[in-house]
Amino acid sequence: MKKLSYLLLGLVSVNSFAGAYVDLSLGAMHRQLDGDKLSYQDSQAITSEISVGYAGKKWDLGIDTLYSISRAQNLKLNYGETEIRDDFNWHSINIGPTFKYHVISKSGKWDFVPFVGAFYNHTVFENSANLKGSNESEDKSHETWGYGGKLGMEFKKLTPNSSWAESVNYKVYGAYTKYRDVEGDYIVGNNVEEYKGDTPDNLHDYAVGFSVGFSIGDKLWKKTKSAAKTLATKI
Repeated sequence: MKKLSYLLLGLVSVNSFAGAYVDLSLGAMHRQLDGDKLSYQDSQAITSEISVGYAGKKWDLGIDTLYSISRAQNLKLNYGETEIRDDFNWHSINIGPTFKYHVISKSGKWDFVPFVGAFYNHTVFENSANLKGSNESEDKSHETWGYGGKLGMEFKKLTPNSSWAESVNYKVYGAYTKYRDVEGDYIVGNNVEEYKGDTPDNLHDYAVGFSVGFSIGDKLWKKTKSAAKTLATKI
């Protein structure tokens, strides 16, 4: 019990978390897939995002992780001499650094935050189909990796009366993703073949999106410190 007490006292004495924040949000995205074959369709995605970073007076630097899920319809790729064309469930994760600059309104109620970021992308697009003349199914799972960038604006409604939330956030942004490497299974005749190499057809996408969420930071950290201190004194 003494060790736990010392641990809690150590926790409340640390100030290194001051200025740290976590943003959580949900939103939607319009994605336009494109490539050399000009056969790609647009799609709508549901998104969720978590951002972890450190905020200064005028700027902050964080790591953003964005997950999106959508339905890519009529997707066409060329694996060597074989063309695949189908509808796929599209799961995508972007993770990377984002730099933000803060402009507080004269009223002190809003924080206007232009931002720019870069990210690494990992995408899985998948579907399944029965092989002709058999009861076996082909799990058409394809993975691709790439990179991209984003630019946007965040509007933070500051919440001084909240006991735990720093702000309610509204975000709009645009993004570009370039897909580089891909692995996937495809059918030749009645056999499942595997492709591994550069992404066919110069596949890339443009996206615009919005999200709504909230920030937690110093308020919650102070509450945690207070609770830890109270608990430590009782042990």
